[in-house]
Amino acid sequence: MYPVYESPYSVKEIVNDKRYSNMFLLHLYFYSRIMSLCKPNTILEIGGGYGSLARIFGKLNPDISYTMVDLPESLFYAMVFLKKDFGDANNFKFVPVGSVQDLYGKDYDLVINTSCWQDLNPKTVDSYADMIENKLKVKYLYSMNYRFIENTDIETLSYFNTEKWNTLYNSYNPAIIRIDTNPKHNWLEVFLERLE
Repeated sequence: MYPVYESPYSVKEIVNDKRYSNMFLLHLYFYSRIMSLCKPNTILEIGGGYGSLARIFGKLNPDISYTMVDLPESLFYAMVFLKKDFGDANNFKFVPVGSVQDLYGKDYDLVINTSCWQDLNPKTVDSYADMIENKLKVKYLYSMNYRFIENTDIETLSYFNTEKWNTLYNSYNPAIIRIDTNPKHNWLEVFLERLE
């Protein structure tokens, strides 16, 4: 068996005839994109959901330190999901959104945010961007998010000071995500490197 595979705890109805769910394949794509640009040892994922991307990182990088920020109920499911594969799940930390100030001053090789910011109000996204840029020591940022704005540029990058970041990769409406999406959603996949 390969070191990474669809979780046996995935909902059977979402797993296609090749035994992989679309979500697993999308998260595997995120993992591959990230690893093609950096080799992180410490990761903070904002909006980690039930832990699928964290599971892939943990399976392929057993020594990784992975912190997830999300709603308490999502973190509960992530803990249960990850403990099925990793037992005590010591490499994973779970931080509820109301306690993000506990992370201030910490170092992370990489911050990840995928398919989450569009669900938040702009003030909340501003506060996360401020935390990433000014309250954490972060080397890289990976984002794949959309906005409900037709025929306009996506504003993901506008949350960050371009004098502090170098864009290593960006793709507007990447083919991997566009297949099943609403045509009014404009996606931007970016990978930023901190300059200072």
